[in-house]
Amino acid sequence: MSRGMNIAQQIVKLNTLALTNYMTNCDEHFSINVLERMNTIAPKLSKPEIFTELNYEESTFIRYLRWKMFDLCASYNARTKQLIERMIGLINLGIREYPGNSSSIMEIWAGLTDAIPFHVKNLIAFAKEMPGVAELCSQDFHKMMNNRLFDFWLIKHAPLIRNNESYMMLPNGLQYTRGWMIQIIGEEMVKTMFEFAEKFNQLKL
Repeated sequence: MSRGMNIAQQIVKLNTLALTNYMTNCDEHFSINVLERMNTIAPKLSKPEIFTELNYEESTFIRYLRWKMFDLCASYNARTKQLIERMIGLINLGIREYPGNSSSIMEIWAGLTDAIPFHVKNLIAFAKEMPGVAELCSQDFHKMMNNRLFDFWLIKHAPLIRNNESYMMLPNGLQYTRGWMIQIIGEEMVKTMFEFAEKFNQLKL
């Protein structure tokens, strides 16, 4: 039994090493001319057909993009994962008294004032590591960030919206609840955000 386990462990190590070497080679091969590859593949993927015919190179490139984004998200979402664990704990215990419930709107604004620069810097760093972004000129990159920064932020924090409540935390330790969101950005915007988060979370990405 012990010998069998040792063999199994060695196989796992070999498979892990092989996967690491494989992805390293893919990174070296596919990290250049990303936009050109995307432009070639996009028309094939947009055809209204059940099956899309991609050659080996194109299929491997798609797998590379998936691996790269998964690895990138894992690197930048450590704090979000901690907050998700906190959220699940609060929900399971039925706790509805959150830090910040009795705070003033000025205290919430102070937390947001500290949070916004941090999130902007973090999301820009994340975006710069996405495949193909390095090939954009600075003007196009700034346009993309100006137009889509909020989208990136919401996708990242959507898992912290559950049961019609927000479990996002501000740097000053206060919870940015749905109630505070409504006071800050308005009920209609909050409704749209929560509807998006619900649909996004159903994908279980």
